[in-house]
Amino acid sequence: MSHERATMEELRKLQKEMFRELTSEHWNRLSSQQKAFFELVGAQSVPINVFIVRKNGVSATMSAKDEAVSISVICTEQRERQKGRASQLLKWICMCADQARVTLVLWVEADDSNGLTEEQLSAWYRRYAFTGSPSNMTRKPLLSE
Repeated sequence: MSHERATMEELRKLQKEMFRELTSEHWNRLSSQQKAFFELVGAQSVPINVFIVRKNGVSATMSAKDEAVSISVICTEQRERQKGRASQLLKWICMCADQARVTLVLWVEADDSNGLTEEQLSAWYRRYAFTGSPSNMTRKPLLSE
């Protein structure tokens, strides 16, 4: 039994080392603001330059884009919808972006399964200081005094 545990522990250690090697190249390409943001928000990296944050049944998929962070998808589990969970996560992401002084970018694309139109989604993002057209929304860091 102890031999099996040691083998599993060794396997986990090897997987972590391999994961670090795969992601370190992408990590090293990030700006200091992007690194600070992904650390603050608690994102997990996957070996394709994508970072995922999961909280309370909501996940956000993001990536580094030039000096900014691009939000690709915010997805809420069906059972967690209509509880403000996506708003809580987006607020957290924006607070971390402000602290790290990183710009957020996204494009709005309505998903028929969630029931929100492109106009409703754009209005939702605007409540969090995103500006621009649905095909190119940007949120500059808000400076606190």
